[in-house]
Amino acid sequence: MKRLGTYAVVCAAWVLAAGSAFAAAPEPLIHFALEDDTLTNTGTKTLSASPSVASGFTFADVEDVNGATRRALKSTGSAVTKVELEADAIAVKNSTVSFWANNASADWRDVAGIDYILDPASSARTWQVLERVNSSQMAFYSDGEKMLGPTGISVTEPSKLQHWAVVSDDSTQRFYLNGTLIGEQDRSSYLQAGCLFAAFGFGGSAARNTQMGAASVADVRIYGEALSAGAIKLLAQGKALDSGCQAAVSGAQAFSALS
Repeated sequence: MKRLGTYAVVCAAWVLAAGSAFAAAPEPLIHFALEDDTLTNTGTKTLSASPSVASGFTFADVEDVNGATRRALKSTGSAVTKVELEADAIAVKNSTVSFWANNASADWRDVAGIDYILDPASSARTWQVLERVNSSQMAFYSDGEKMLGPTGISVTEPSKLQHWAVVSDDSTQRFYLNGTLIGEQDRSSYLQAGCLFAAFGFGGSAARNTQMGAASVADVRIYGEALSAGAIKLLAQGKALDSGCQAAVSGAQAFSALS
C-alpha cells in the first residue's frame, strides 16, 4: 500500500470526522475577478445595480508579490473618482473582505475603502480605508484615525499587488497582509455589536477630496463569514479555498472533531 503524506492523512481524518463540514468551501457573496475587463460579479449574491468603470480607470496586467500576473483595475490618477458596490446586496454582520492592491502614487492617496452600517434604522455609517503613507508604507484608517500603528504597514514591493484581507467576526476585527496577521482590534472598540457590512469601494472620494492615484486593485472578494487564518493564507497564495483542509474548518475545530 502506498504511504500517504502526513498532510494527506490528517486531511482525510478531518474529512471523515467532520463529515458535512467539508461539503463545500466558502463561496464569496461578491467576486470581481476582472479577467474579462468588466465589473462582472460572479459571487452568489445579485447586486441591485451593476457598477460601471468610471473615467480615470483602465484594465491592465499587474504583477503580484508571488510573481503571478493579475488583471487589475488601474487608476490613471488623473481624476477624483471611485467605484463603489451596492450596500443592500451584501448586508451581513460577519464578513471577510479580500483584495489585491498596490499604490505607486507619489503622494497621499486612498486605495480601497470598506463601509459598515452602524445603525440600519438611520443608515449611519463608518468607514475604514487603506491609504498610502509613503513610498514603502500603507495604513488602515478609521474615520480619519490610524488604527494600525503610528508608522503604517511596511510594504517591501509597493509597485506589486499585495494581498489584503479584513476579517470581522462577533468579537474581533483582524487585518492581514499577504496571508500574515498584521493587526487586530476588539470589534466593540470600533464596530457596534449589531452593525452590518455595507460596501466596498476603490478609488477616491470627492467628499473628502481624495483620489486613488496610480494604484491598482484586483480579484475583489467579499464573504458573508469570518474566514480562518488558513483560508486567508490560501487566498494570499492565489489558491482556491477547496485546495486545503484548513480553508473549511479551522485547526481548533478540526482537532476537536478528531478527539
